Amino acid sequence: MNLAAKQALLFPQVTDNTPPLVSDYKNYYRSFILQSWYTFWRNQQSNKLLRIKQKPKPWTSSFRESRKEEVVLTRLRTGQSRITHSHLLNRQSPTPSPCPHCYQQNLTVYHIFSCPLLSPLRTSLNVPSSISLALKNNSHSVSQELQYLRLTLFYSSI
Repeated sequence: MNLAAKQALLFPQVTDNTPPLVSDYKNYYRSFILQSWYTFWRNQQSNKLLRIKQKPKPWTSSFRESRKEEVVLTRLRTGQSRITHSHLLNRQSPTPSPCPHCYQQNLTVYHIFSCPLLSPLRTSLNVPSSISLALKNNSHSVSQELQYLRLTLFYSSI
């Protein structure tokens, strides 16, 4: 037995002619496709979602009891809402609406979460002023942000 082990060391490589299992191929290609997808996601030049979502996979916080909450959350995460883009649809008002709280021009989703006059409310609700932290994949924090939007009266306009 000991002699057989020593002789096995003399062979440069062990050859096994049995083909790999189908499940091995599936796992390899699944991993390859996911890695390619993640690389594509990270390397896009105009990927606005990359700031708040590092990997393109479903978020558990996106599944809300209310369809309206899901829509509001998606619009916030993509940065495209009626509040920030209504001027594109309404020909009578060619400029974006100002912030109803501080009257800063060009209201954006980033401003909604960083308006200086709303800082005390954000602090009381533990809502971060960073949009990447505010809209992360955490059901509790998303509930806080939605409450913040309701109290600031932005919710119904998004």
